[in-house]
Amino acid sequence: MNVKQLCKKTKIFCIKQRINKFLNLILNVIGDTYLNQKYISSVVESCTRDRSYVVMLKWDYIDEVYDKVKEKSLLIQKIGNMIEKFKFGETNISFYRTGKIMLTNVDHIDTCLNKLLR
Repeated sequence: MNVKQLCKKTKIFCIKQRINKFLNLILNVIGDTYLNQKYISSVVESCTRDRSYVVMLKWDYIDEVYDKVKEKSLLIQKIGNMIEKFKFGETNISFYRTGKIMLTNVDHIDTCLNKLLR
């Protein structure tokens, strides 16, 4: 195999990877429910090994989401009036009153958020 053939195969492989990433992105966007769009501003995956996510809430819905989390989870620890830690199944939830939620040990973020916010 010469250099031109190798470059061509590498370019095709890179294009296939980009297409797959794009298709996964589209499927994730289509898979989002109205609930997630209503309450959540953004979701960022953490770089740790324990499958954790940081969820930013929309400012108008912080209290409503807090009530849902408090109702469906078990309170583990309350740190002042700013942070509360909950247990929701296998998932650990740190709820910050500023509108940030940290979810750790999450299998599927969409499923977890849908169960939590119903």
